[in-house]
Amino acid sequence: RLIFLNLAGRMGATDTRRAWRGTLWVAMATFVGMMLVNRGRFVGLSVGGRQMKVGGLRNAMVRPGMRTYASVESSLNLTPNLEKEVLRLKMAPDNTMRHQQLLFYAKQNEPLAREFLRAENKVPGCLSSVWVVAKKDENGKVYFRGDSDALITKGLVSLLVKGLSGYTAEEIIAVKPEFIKFAGISGSLTPGRNNGFLNMLNTMKRKAAEV
Repeated sequence: RLIFLNLAGRMGATDTRRAWRGTLWVAMATFVGMMLVNRGRFVGLSVGGRQMKVGGLRNAMVRPGMRTYASVESSLNLTPNLEKEVLRLKMAPDNTMRHQQLLFYAKQNEPLAREFLRAENKVPGCLSSVWVVAKKDENGKVYFRGDSDALITKGLVSLLVKGLSGYTAEEIIAVKPEFIKFAGISGSLTPGRNNGFLNMLNTMKRKAAEV
């Protein structure tokens, strides 16, 4: 940059503009090339209904020996929908934004009718009351609905409903709980809520196998 500025000082206004324009095109071409080579993509974070770009290249700038996001995701056996939501949370800049994302999920969640708020649908081991129901369609795909009496736990169950609905019991059961740490969720929750989230996941796996 210093070399360029020294040269620019000796140029005329027209030459300086041309030099800057050329530098800009080189930078843009380099950026696009990195995206194509690394098959990168931006991940949106929905906060209050507004989409924000908070992530950059998916596999770019990976040091030797580091596992890429793609390799980690494949080892977690995530469903495509769950992978999308996990990456939203992973790319959030801090725990405050992850917390806001969970609150956004809670606001989107469709509440359960009172008739489903029964003991057999209640998730055990949660600090708040959480209910989950499941049904299977004629194609063998399982669909969930969930609700809670607390906003954060409602956001957590809504995340799982979004991520696990529309897949077979085998695909749902194969999901590994370690995605919670990968997504950064565990750092924004109390130990009790972390355990409750694991209980939600286990309950949904059990219901998927039973329906």
